[in-house]
Amino acid sequence: MALRLLCSGVRRRFARLLLRWLPGLALAAPAPAAAHLLNMTRVAVAFGAGPEIRVTADIDLSQALGGTDGYAALLAADPAAQERTTRELGQRLDGWIAVQADGQRLPLRFIRGRVPQVAPESAGDPGVAVMTTFELAAAWPAGAKVLALATTAQAPLEYPVALSCLAPAHQVAITRWIELPGTASREFTVPGAVLADLVPAAPAVVAAGVAPPVPVPAATADAAANISPTALRIAQHLETAGQYLWLGFLHILPRGADHILFVLGLFLLAPAWRPLLTQTTAFTVAHTTTLGLAAYGLVAVPSRIVEPLIALSIACVALENIFRPKLSSARLAVVFGFGLLHGLGFASSLAEVPLPRREFLTALLAFNFGVDFGQLTVIALAFGAVGWWRHRTWYRARIVIPACGLIAAVGLAWTGQRLFT
Repeated sequence: MALRLLCSGVRRRFARLLLRWLPGLALAAPAPAAAHLLNMTRVAVAFGAGPEIRVTADIDLSQALGGTDGYAALLAADPAAQERTTRELGQRLDGWIAVQADGQRLPLRFIRGRVPQVAPESAGDPGVAVMTTFELAAAWPAGAKVLALATTAQAPLEYPVALSCLAPAHQVAITRWIELPGTASREFTVPGAVLADLVPAAPAVVAAGVAPPVPVPAATADAAANISPTALRIAQHLETAGQYLWLGFLHILPRGADHILFVLGLFLLAPAWRPLLTQTTAFTVAHTTTLGLAAYGLVAVPSRIVEPLIALSIACVALENIFRPKLSSARLAVVFGFGLLHGLGFASSLAEVPLPRREFLTALLAFNFGVDFGQLTVIALAFGAVGWWRHRTWYRARIVIPACGLIAAVGLAWTGQRLFT
């Protein structure tokens, strides 16, 4: 009896935490990150002929300028003031990100900065990626073969950070990811044909005070050289799958507040596994379809249209839970339609980042699976919080209707924000 009372008390506390958490999402609605990672940091390293690589960094400067109001002030400033600010920030980029060649940090030379030509209020619009572009250059050391990127823990950047290695002449476009502050991307071995186009710089062009890389033992290098092409391709696919699986999961937890609310709406209709599995399957098939079509360039819908509709879909599902509490074929059609919208939202996250050409399908499927694992985690957490009481007579009145009312309020607030801000 004592154990049963203890478990009952724990469950009640879980339920209270859940109901307290939902209003917090409404308060977080104005945050730029409430949409689909549109403002993630993008760093592209381009190889061509000559001794230097060109580094382009697209950055949301909200954190660096003290918030969206500071960024809006920069967007409204005259060109001379914008040039001064971007030059100052561009010269500080070397302290935020580290482009590494064979583990050595390369000094970055600022060239120019470009502020986007958008209305100042766009700095707080979650449906618009307001990115300032910084162009930099660095000398690539002779003999260096491995590219990587690291960020400092205090860098005012939006995560994840995408590092793209580009060599258009050789059709090279590979992306690595940094998911957390103060960490580094996975390394990328630059193809020999790309490096052959470079006029080598002097060896060991590195930032002052940085220790030289640890040399690779000859036995390790020989072992790497003896890997068969098939094994190497499998390893590349596995590495890509791991990266995009994790990225898809992060897109739901913790960064996908809108998707979390949508999945909770599906859960609250009926936490029994059969109707829940039916709904999530319809949603998964739909978002996988449109994400694949968008990734292959067959479908393109502006985020200004997609984002408000996604927010509206959250409200619609929650309101339907209140007024039509039974699963029907019409409900499945609605969930499938909203899944198509959410797939376009997922696609907007990856639109500005080149997916790996050779592992394109692997990356696409892994991202989808990561999204689905994130959704299943949300469902499991929700079940652990309130699912124990699904058969109680008071469950709908005390749990479902209040929670769906809050979800609908948040969805409608986001819809208005994405339409009119």
